[in-house]
Amino acid sequence: MGVPSCISLIESYITSLTGGPTAILGKRRARVCVRTNEVIFLSKPLFVVSSVTYAMKSKELLFRRGIRAYVERIPPENGKGCGYGVYVPEGADSAEAVLRENGIKILGRMEQEDGP
Repeated sequence: MGVPSCISLIESYITSLTGGPTAILGKRRARVCVRTNEVIFLSKPLFVVSSVTYAMKSKELLFRRGIRAYVERIPPENGKGCGYGVYVPEGADSAEAVLRENGIKILGRMEQEDGP
């Protein structure tokens, strides 16, 4: 097996483990390039809510549904929200649907830069 096919096999294995070309390192989404040995950090999907109470309720609701979520301080966005948001490292679209189905008002969705 040559080096290129070995690298391709490793990338396929990582993709099969992570469900895609990205991986979760701690709380951070990252794309791992095996060829160059680089880790490229991606932005973080955050839901802006109206209060820290709704942020905590959202976290607990998602946890009960098996979705990891974290309450994080975010910069106020044009006077929207309370300065707290809900970060969901995986499955942000399904998490948003769960929150909306359960009456959590999402004021916005933002991508916060998450660099090294």
